[in-house]
Amino acid sequence: MISEEAGKALLRLVENGVSESAERLATLSGTAWQTQTVSIREVSADKLLDAGAGPDHEQHGSYFAMPGGVFLVMFPKTNSARLVEAFASKAKSKPEMSEFWVQNTLAEIANVIVHAVANTLADACGDVFFLSAPSNSVGKRQNLVRDAPNRFERSGKAFVLMAYVCMQSEDLSSDCSFVLMLSAQRRDKLLKALES
Repeated sequence: MISEEAGKALLRLVENGVSESAERLATLSGTAWQTQTVSIREVSADKLLDAGAGPDHEQHGSYFAMPGGVFLVMFPKTNSARLVEAFASKAKSKPEMSEFWVQNTLAEIANVIVHAVANTLADACGDVFFLSAPSNSVGKRQNLVRDAPNRFERSGKAFVLMAYVCMQSEDLSSDCSFVLMLSAQRRDKLLKALES
């Protein structure tokens, strides 16, 4: 497990990345967004599915893979259309609210969040994270979390962080679940930077 000092530093980094993503989302959508990291915790790999358990409703998930890591962002499907509508409220032209458009717009929101957090973490350890394009999926939270380890190659035990973020605009509040898995090598590099 990470030290208390490194844990606090990591929380600050993730929170900073999430805050930066709110600014980027506002620029893209023309709508003011606020984001707040509600909780963040390290989860042991063997307890990942227990930690991923939650409400049984479906989620929109987007995976972003990189060498030695994977990010997963999930939005509840129940209010996904409203979130997309709020995100695109200032758009000059919008297609019909098809499932394809909803999923791809949510993937773009996830892309902004993930890149802001990834860039913050990479800067902290003097590294570069080359992320894939999003791979989208819809399913129960536990099933999406279960699939995350299959999205990247690693040696040794995976390092897993789970965070819960609240996103708010003037007209809408939405939860967002965020999972970060790192290989032992990337974990050690990040924690060494945080603990120095």
